[in-house]
Amino acid sequence: MQTPEEYEITERVAALIKSLKKQRGYTKRDISEKLGIGLTTLDDYLNGVSSFKLGTLLKFAQLCKVELGDILDNTEKVRKLYVDSKKDDKSLGKNIGDLFMFVMFVQVMLSPPTLNLIFLLVTLFLLFYARRDFSSFFLVVNFFFIYLFAYVEFGFLYRLFKSGYSGFMQNLIMFSFHISNDVLLILLLKNRMAISLYLTKGKVASVLDGNHIDGPLYGLLLCFLFIDVSAFIENMIRNLERVGINESFAMQFWEWTFFYDYFEYMKVTIMFLIILALYIGIVIRKPTAKPALTV
Repeated sequence: MQTPEEYEITERVAALIKSLKKQRGYTKRDISEKLGIGLTTLDDYLNGVSSFKLGTLLKFAQLCKVELGDILDNTEKVRKLYVDSKKDDKSLGKNIGDLFMFVMFVQVMLSPPTLNLIFLLVTLFLLFYARRDFSSFFLVVNFFFIYLFAYVEFGFLYRLFKSGYSGFMQNLIMFSFHISNDVLLILLLKNRMAISLYLTKGKVASVLDGNHIDGPLYGLLLCFLFIDVSAFIENMIRNLERVGINESFAMQFWEWTFFYDYFEYMKVTIMFLIILALYIGIVIRKPTAKPALTV
Protein backbone atom coordinates (compact mmCIF):
# COMPACT_ATOMS: atom_id res chain seq x y z
CA MET A 1 0.00 0.00 0.00
CA GLN A 2 1.10 3.55 -0.68
CA THR A 3 1.79 6.21 1.91
CA PRO A 4 -0.19 9.51 1.71
CA GLU A 5 2.85 11.17 0.10
CA GLU A 6 3.17 8.39 -2.47
CA TYR A 7 -0.55 8.59 -3.19
CA GLU A 8 -0.24 12.31 -3.98
CA ILE A 9 2.45 11.50 -6.52
CA THR A 10 0.24 8.75 -7.96
CA GLU A 11 -2.59 11.24 -8.46
CA ARG A 12 -0.22 13.55 -10.36
CA VAL A 13 0.96 10.65 -12.51
CA ALA A 14 -2.65 9.67 -13.24
CA ALA A 15 -3.44 13.25 -14.31
CA LEU A 16 -0.36 13.31 -16.56
CA ILE A 17 -1.34 9.95 -18.08
CA LYS A 18 -4.75 11.44 -18.87
CA SER A 19 -2.98 14.29 -20.65
CA LEU A 20 -0.75 11.89 -22.59
CA LYS A 21 -3.81 9.94 -23.70
CA LYS A 22 -5.65 13.07 -24.85
CA GLN A 23 -2.84 15.20 -26.25
CA ARG A 24 -0.46 12.52 -27.51
CA GLY A 25 -2.98 9.83 -28.44
CA TYR A 26 -1.27 7.23 -26.24
CA THR A 27 -3.17 4.30 -24.84
CA LYS A 28 -2.40 2.97 -21.37
CA ARG A 29 -0.68 0.02 -23.02
CA ASP A 30 1.55 2.39 -25.02
CA ILE A 31 2.57 4.14 -21.81
CA SER A 32 3.29 0.91 -19.95
CA GLU A 33 5.47 -0.30 -22.84
CA LYS A 34 7.45 2.95 -22.87
CA LEU A 35 7.96 2.63 -19.12
CA GLY A 36 9.13 -0.96 -19.51
CA ILE A 37 6.47 -2.41 -17.22
CA GLY A 38 3.38 -4.53 -17.70
CA LEU A 39 -0.11 -3.09 -17.99
CA THR A 40 -1.15 -4.86 -14.78
CA THR A 41 1.81 -3.35 -12.94
CA LEU A 42 0.86 0.14 -14.11
CA ASP A 43 -2.71 -0.43 -12.92
CA ASP A 44 -1.40 -1.56 -9.54
CA TYR A 45 0.61 1.64 -9.26
CA LEU A 46 -2.34 3.83 -10.21
CA ASN A 47 -4.73 1.97 -7.88
CA GLY A 48 -2.37 2.33 -4.92
CA VAL A 49 -1.71 -1.40 -4.63
CA SER A 50 2.04 -0.89 -4.94
CA SER A 51 4.42 2.08 -5.08
CA PHE A 52 6.13 3.49 -8.16
CA LYS A 53 9.77 2.48 -8.55
CA LEU A 54 12.25 5.33 -8.86
CA GLY A 55 13.41 4.12 -12.28
CA THR A 56 9.80 4.02 -13.53
CA LEU A 57 9.17 7.58 -12.34
CA LEU A 58 12.34 8.74 -14.07
CA LYS A 59 11.19 7.19 -17.35
CA PHE A 60 7.74 8.69 -16.91
CA ALA A 61 9.23 12.15 -16.33
CA GLN A 62 11.21 11.79 -19.56
CA LEU A 63 8.05 10.71 -21.36
CA CYS A 64 6.29 13.87 -20.15
CA LYS A 65 9.36 15.98 -20.99
CA VAL A 66 9.75 17.23 -17.41
CA GLU A 67 12.18 16.61 -14.57
CA LEU A 68 11.44 14.08 -11.85
CA GLY A 69 11.60 16.91 -9.32
CA ASP A 70 8.77 18.67 -11.19
CA ILE A 71 6.49 15.69 -10.61
CA LEU A 72 7.54 15.25 -6.99
CA ASP A 73 7.04 18.94 -6.17
CA ASN A 74 4.05 19.47 -8.49
CA THR A 75 5.66 22.51 -10.08
CA GLU A 76 3.94 24.94 -12.44
CA LYS A 77 5.55 23.16 -15.38
CA VAL A 78 3.71 19.97 -14.46
CA ARG A 79 0.40 21.69 -13.66
CA LYS A 80 0.36 23.18 -17.15
CA LEU A 81 0.33 19.66 -18.58
CA TYR A 82 -2.83 18.60 -16.77
CA VAL A 83 -5.77 18.19 -19.14
CA ASP A 84 -8.09 20.35 -17.02
CA SER A 85 -5.60 23.11 -16.29
CA LYS A 86 -6.80 25.25 -19.21
CA LYS A 87 -10.29 25.31 -17.77
CA ASP A 88 -8.98 27.31 -14.81
CA ASP A 89 -7.02 29.81 -16.86
CA LYS A 90 -8.56 33.11 -15.75
CA SER A 91 -6.72 35.08 -18.39
CA LEU A 92 -8.21 33.11 -21.28
CA GLY A 93 -10.18 35.48 -23.43
CA LYS A 94 -9.36 38.53 -21.28
CA ASN A 95 -8.66 40.63 -24.36
CA ILE A 96 -11.07 38.83 -26.70
CA GLY A 97 -14.33 40.41 -27.80
CA ASP A 98 -17.71 39.53 -26.30
CA LEU A 99 -18.74 37.76 -29.50
CA PHE A 100 -15.86 35.30 -29.35
CA MET A 101 -16.45 34.67 -25.64
CA PHE A 102 -20.10 33.94 -26.36
CA VAL A 103 -19.17 31.48 -29.09
CA MET A 104 -16.70 29.77 -26.73
CA PHE A 105 -19.44 29.46 -24.13
CA VAL A 106 -21.82 27.94 -26.66
CA GLN A 107 -19.14 25.54 -27.87
CA VAL A 108 -18.44 24.35 -24.32
CA MET A 109 -22.13 23.87 -23.57
CA LEU A 110 -22.95 22.02 -26.77
CA SER A 111 -21.34 18.96 -28.30
CA PRO A 112 -19.86 19.07 -31.86
CA PRO A 113 -22.69 17.01 -33.43
CA THR A 114 -25.29 19.28 -31.78
CA LEU A 115 -23.52 22.37 -33.11
CA ASN A 116 -23.33 20.86 -36.60
CA LEU A 117 -27.06 20.16 -36.47
CA ILE A 118 -27.80 23.71 -35.29
CA PHE A 119 -25.78 25.26 -38.13
CA LEU A 120 -27.45 22.89 -40.59
CA LEU A 121 -30.92 23.92 -39.40
CA VAL A 122 -30.01 27.64 -39.47
CA THR A 123 -28.75 27.24 -43.03
CA LEU A 124 -32.01 25.49 -43.92
CA PHE A 125 -33.89 28.49 -42.51
CA LEU A 126 -31.73 30.82 -44.65
CA LEU A 127 -32.64 28.75 -47.71
CA PHE A 128 -36.31 29.34 -46.97
CA TYR A 129 -35.67 33.02 -46.26
CA ALA A 130 -33.86 33.48 -49.60
CA ARG A 131 -36.26 31.39 -51.67
CA ARG A 132 -37.45 34.37 -53.78
CA ASP A 133 -33.94 35.52 -54.69
CA PHE A 134 -32.23 32.87 -56.79
CA SER A 135 -28.78 34.44 -56.45
CA SER A 136 -28.88 34.29 -52.65
CA PHE A 137 -30.67 30.94 -52.68
CA PHE A 138 -27.99 29.14 -54.70
CA LEU A 139 -25.30 30.84 -52.63
CA VAL A 140 -26.76 29.39 -49.43
CA VAL A 141 -27.27 25.99 -51.09
CA ASN A 142 -23.50 25.52 -51.27
CA PHE A 143 -23.13 25.91 -47.51
CA PHE A 144 -26.21 23.83 -46.75
CA PHE A 145 -24.79 21.00 -48.83
CA ILE A 146 -21.42 21.11 -47.04
CA TYR A 147 -22.98 21.35 -43.56
CA LEU A 148 -25.23 18.41 -44.39
CA PHE A 149 -22.24 16.43 -45.64
CA ALA A 150 -20.26 17.36 -42.49
CA TYR A 151 -23.12 16.18 -40.26
CA VAL A 152 -23.30 12.81 -42.01
CA GLU A 153 -19.51 12.66 -42.02
CA PHE A 154 -19.36 13.13 -38.24
CA GLY A 155 -21.57 10.09 -37.73
CA PHE A 156 -19.29 8.06 -40.00
CA LEU A 157 -16.16 9.22 -38.18
CA TYR A 158 -17.74 8.46 -34.80
CA ARG A 159 -18.35 4.86 -35.83
CA LEU A 160 -14.88 4.63 -37.34
CA PHE A 161 -13.12 5.95 -34.23
CA LYS A 162 -15.01 3.51 -31.99
CA SER A 163 -12.93 0.78 -33.60
CA GLY A 164 -9.92 1.90 -31.54
CA TYR A 165 -7.89 4.35 -33.61
CA SER A 166 -5.23 6.28 -31.72
CA GLY A 167 -5.65 10.01 -31.10
CA PHE A 168 -3.00 10.71 -33.74
CA MET A 169 -4.86 8.75 -36.41
CA GLN A 170 -8.22 10.21 -35.37
CA ASN A 171 -6.88 13.74 -35.79
CA LEU A 172 -5.18 12.82 -39.06
CA ILE A 173 -8.41 11.46 -40.55
CA MET A 174 -10.60 14.24 -39.12
CA PHE A 175 -8.38 17.10 -40.33
CA SER A 176 -8.10 15.46 -43.77
CA PHE A 177 -11.88 15.41 -44.03
CA HIS A 178 -12.08 19.05 -42.93
CA ILE A 179 -9.52 20.11 -45.54
CA SER A 180 -11.44 18.23 -48.25
CA ASN A 181 -14.65 19.99 -47.22
CA ASP A 182 -12.93 23.39 -47.29
CA VAL A 183 -11.55 22.85 -50.79
CA LEU A 184 -14.90 21.54 -52.04
CA LEU A 185 -16.76 24.52 -50.60
CA ILE A 186 -14.31 27.00 -52.16
CA LEU A 187 -14.73 25.29 -55.53
CA LEU A 188 -18.52 25.31 -55.19
CA LEU A 189 -18.51 29.00 -54.31
CA LYS A 190 -16.15 29.81 -57.18
CA ASN A 191 -18.31 27.97 -59.72
CA ARG A 192 -21.72 28.63 -58.18
CA MET A 193 -22.99 30.71 -61.13
CA ALA A 194 -22.09 28.00 -63.63
CA ILE A 195 -23.68 25.35 -61.40
CA SER A 196 -26.77 27.54 -60.89
CA LEU A 197 -27.15 28.04 -64.64
CA TYR A 198 -26.91 24.29 -65.17
CA LEU A 199 -29.48 23.52 -62.45
CA THR A 200 -31.93 26.15 -63.76
CA LYS A 201 -31.21 25.19 -67.38
CA GLY A 202 -30.27 28.79 -68.13
CA LYS A 203 -33.81 30.06 -67.57
CA VAL A 204 -33.14 32.29 -64.55
CA ALA A 205 -31.05 35.38 -65.24
CA SER A 206 -30.81 36.47 -61.60
CA VAL A 207 -28.44 33.57 -60.74
CA LEU A 208 -25.73 35.61 -62.51
CA ASP A 209 -26.06 38.47 -60.02
CA GLY A 210 -23.11 38.96 -57.73
CA ASN A 211 -23.36 39.51 -54.00
CA HIS A 212 -21.59 41.98 -51.74
CA ILE A 213 -20.64 39.18 -49.35
CA ASP A 214 -18.79 37.07 -51.94
CA GLY A 215 -15.46 38.60 -50.93
CA PRO A 216 -15.93 38.20 -47.16
CA LEU A 217 -17.11 34.61 -47.67
CA TYR A 218 -13.98 33.76 -49.65
CA GLY A 219 -11.92 35.28 -46.83
CA LEU A 220 -13.72 33.24 -44.17
CA LEU A 221 -13.33 30.03 -46.20
CA LEU A 222 -9.60 30.69 -46.59
CA CYS A 223 -9.46 31.09 -42.80
CA PHE A 224 -11.21 27.72 -42.53
CA LEU A 225 -8.62 26.16 -44.82
CA PHE A 226 -5.72 27.81 -42.96
CA ILE A 227 -6.93 26.50 -39.59
CA ASP A 228 -7.49 22.96 -40.87
CA VAL A 229 -4.16 22.76 -42.70
CA SER A 230 -2.34 24.22 -39.68
CA ALA A 231 -4.03 21.72 -37.36
CA PHE A 232 -3.09 18.88 -39.72
CA ILE A 233 0.56 20.00 -39.84
CA GLU A 234 0.70 20.57 -36.08
CA ASN A 235 -0.69 17.07 -35.51
CA MET A 236 2.11 15.64 -37.67
CA ILE A 237 4.82 17.71 -35.97
CA ARG A 238 3.54 16.77 -32.52
CA ASN A 239 3.76 13.09 -33.42
CA LEU A 240 7.05 12.92 -35.34
CA GLU A 241 8.08 9.74 -33.52
CA ARG A 242 5.12 7.99 -35.15
CA VAL A 243 6.54 8.64 -38.61
CA GLY A 244 10.03 7.32 -37.83
CA ILE A 245 11.72 10.38 -36.26
CA ASN A 246 13.89 9.73 -33.21
CA GLU A 247 11.78 10.24 -30.08
CA SER A 248 14.45 12.25 -28.28
CA PHE A 249 14.23 14.81 -31.10
CA ALA A 250 10.44 14.60 -31.44
CA MET A 251 9.86 15.30 -27.73
CA GLN A 252 10.65 19.00 -28.12
CA PHE A 253 7.53 19.42 -30.27
CA TRP A 254 5.05 17.66 -27.96
CA GLU A 255 3.93 20.96 -26.47
CA TRP A 256 2.83 22.36 -29.86
CA THR A 257 -0.89 22.17 -29.09
CA PHE A 258 -2.28 25.62 -29.97
CA PHE A 259 -4.54 24.48 -32.80
CA TYR A 260 -5.32 21.25 -30.93
CA ASP A 261 -6.50 23.24 -27.89
CA TYR A 262 -8.46 25.95 -29.71
CA PHE A 263 -9.46 24.23 -32.95
CA GLU A 264 -13.16 23.90 -32.17
CA TYR A 265 -13.41 27.46 -30.83
CA MET A 266 -11.89 28.92 -33.99
CA LYS A 267 -13.99 26.78 -36.31
CA VAL A 268 -17.28 27.54 -34.55
CA THR A 269 -16.47 31.26 -34.57
CA ILE A 270 -15.92 31.25 -38.33
CA MET A 271 -19.05 29.15 -38.91
CA PHE A 272 -21.02 31.72 -36.93
CA LEU A 273 -19.53 34.54 -39.01
CA ILE A 274 -20.40 32.69 -42.22
CA ILE A 275 -24.03 32.36 -41.12
CA LEU A 276 -24.06 36.05 -40.21
CA ALA A 277 -22.53 37.01 -43.59
CA LEU A 278 -25.08 34.91 -45.48
CA TYR A 279 -27.93 36.56 -43.59
CA ILE A 280 -26.53 40.04 -44.27
CA GLY A 281 -26.12 39.18 -47.96
CA ILE A 282 -29.75 38.09 -48.21
CA VAL A 283 -31.01 41.19 -46.40
CA ILE A 284 -28.93 43.52 -48.60
CA ARG A 285 -30.36 42.02 -51.79
CA LYS A 286 -33.97 41.77 -50.64
CA PRO A 287 -34.96 45.41 -51.32
CA THR A 288 -33.53 45.24 -54.85
CA ALA A 289 -34.20 41.62 -55.70
CA LYS A 290 -36.58 41.28 -58.60
CA PRO A 291 -38.74 38.36 -59.64
CA ALA A 292 -36.87 35.76 -61.63
CA LEU A 293 -36.42 36.72 -65.28
CA THR A 294 -36.22 34.19 -68.02
CA VAL A 295 -33.78 34.39 -70.88
